[in-house]
Amino acid sequence: RYPVDVEHMQKLIDIDVSNSDVTSLSLPSTALQNLRISNSNISNFTLRNQNILTDISFEGCSRLQNVTIDNCNALTNVILSQKDNLNSISIQNCSSIKQIIVSNCKELESFSIYNLPALESIVIRSDFGIGPLETILYNCQSLSSLTVNNIYSAQTITIESKIGRASCRERV
Repeated sequence: RYPVDVEHMQKLIDIDVSNSDVTSLSLPSTALQNLRISNSNISNFTLRNQNILTDISFEGCSRLQNVTIDNCNALTNVILSQKDNLNSISIQNCSSIKQIIVSNCKELESFSIYNLPALESIVIRSDFGIGPLETILYNCQSLSSLTVNNIYSAQTITIESKIGRASCRERV
C-alpha cells in the first residue's frame, strides 16, 4: 500500500494509478487532462479545483468509501458502479456535470449534490437494494430527470433551489 504525493509536479497532466496498491492520492492544482484510478485500493477520493479534467473512471475500486468532487468545471459525467463499500458521495460547484449515475453501491448512505447548474439527469439504482439513503439536491436548476430504483427503507429526498424548496419522504 502506497500513498502517492504529486503535489509539487506542476506540469503533470496525466495520472494513471490503475491496477495498483495506491491507497491515497494527493493531487496537484494543475491542469490535469487524464486521471485513471481503476482497480486501485483508494478508499477516500477527493478532487478539487480541476478545470480541464473531463472524465474520471472508478471502475474496479472496490475499497472506495467516500467520494468528494468540488469545483471541477470541465467534468461532464460521474459514474460510480459496483462499489460495495461506498458510503458517501458529495459533488459541488461543478458547472459542466450533466449526468450522475450511481449503480449497485450497497452501502451508500449519503448523496449530496450542490450547485451543479448544468446537471440534467441523476440515476441511483441497485439490483440488490440499498438501505436508508439521505439525498440532498441543492441548486440544480437544469435537473429534468431523477430516477431512484430499488432503494429500501425510509427515504428522504430534499430538493432545494434559490427560488423554492421541495421535500419528499417516501416509506418503501
